Amino acid sequence: MNLKDLILEEYKTFAPQASNAVSKVLREESIKQVAEWGIPTIKQEEWKYTNLKSILDTPFRLNASPAATSNAIHYYNIDAYKLVFVNGILNASLSDTKGIEAFATLKSISEAEPAILSKYFNKFHPFQDGLQAANLAFAQHGVYLHVNKGKALPKPVVVYFLSDTTQGPIFAQPRNLIVLEQGASAKWIESFQSTGNDTSFTNICSEFFLHQDSHLEQYKFQQENDKAYHVGTSQVVHLEKSYSHSAVLTWSGALVRNNLNIHLGAEYCEAHLYGLYLGNNSRHIDNHTLVDHAMPNCYSNELYKGILDDQSTGVFNGKIWVQKDAQKTNAFQSNKNVLLSQKATMNTKPQLEIFADDVKCSHGATVGQLDEEALFFLRARGIPLAQARMLLMQAFSDDVLNKITIPALQEEITATIAQRLRP
Repeated sequence: MNLKDLILEEYKTFAPQASNAVSKVLREESIKQVAEWGIPTIKQEEWKYTNLKSILDTPFRLNASPAATSNAIHYYNIDAYKLVFVNGILNASLSDTKGIEAFATLKSISEAEPAILSKYFNKFHPFQDGLQAANLAFAQHGVYLHVNKGKALPKPVVVYFLSDTTQGPIFAQPRNLIVLEQGASAKWIESFQSTGNDTSFTNICSEFFLHQDSHLEQYKFQQENDKAYHVGTSQVVHLEKSYSHSAVLTWSGALVRNNLNIHLGAEYCEAHLYGLYLGNNSRHIDNHTLVDHAMPNCYSNELYKGILDDQSTGVFNGKIWVQKDAQKTNAFQSNKNVLLSQKATMNTKPQLEIFADDVKCSHGATVGQLDEEALFFLRARGIPLAQARMLLMQAFSDDVLNKITIPALQEEITATIAQRLRP
């Protein structure tokens, strides 16, 4: 049974006992879309360079019972609220959010008020496909976080998503909803890890809604094993004047597809997007971004960097929309890549679509090798070739790593990246 048929068949069992928080109408519409669209293929423009064919016949288990212990998870050495999901299902015994109730409402998506979900759920979806529809149809496990007006979460929220394949291939579909009220601020971190020797497929969606003068920092760290497949979508919707800072770092996984969509729906919004991806062996890493400038006087800045080795492949498709009402827009985008092997491949496509006339916009992409002059400079000072190459790669990465604003976390991730870059 292929993945599409598996999802459709599983839904028949899931639907009768699904949470009523998500409307039955929305679920039914979504599963019909799965039946109509199927799993994305390279025939679709947005999936031109990313092929899921190799895993479509894998006998995945949906909603597999979590069995992992805390020993299977690498916890970051920071003081944080902690949520742990195993195979897409919350493990309360491994989680710790004590004290967060003084600043926010935190509960499962399945326990959220239907009125809240109808107000925010699935309100911004510029690109739709069968996987996003499947995630919505099965929306049951995930986090609903609502930060109260004027409150700043004193600690980051770290959500660990562990794929445990010790009992066979698993398919997980968590969905998160985060709302920041007026003057609220939060730091949200998603960490994706895996254990076991079988195939995992994570299909996740996180939605963020920002009200007046709210401030969001979100980080996504992907460190799954070489049998992990990942399709993740983050939607950041600026409802009123607000600020967002997003960083996506990928250094493992067999195939990774990150969708980051930003909607600037009010004046004087500001969005920053950063990405770093490291590819080796036959790893495939695809980053798709969209910044939708819908209103005037907004600012966005985007920087994605990649280092690809061996036979790995990378994809960057970054689109900036400047709608006709979005005068006085400032939007900047840059994608820079280093290829360490003649067999490594990078497909990059920066895009601008501008329908306003009073704007400042730029975009660009580069694909090249390490700077030979810089290498010569380092080697002339007695630094061995391997170490010189690593120093240049670390310097190349620092523009993104320095955007991690939590000092202890930045130090840990920087050390992890340095270890990953060693020859």
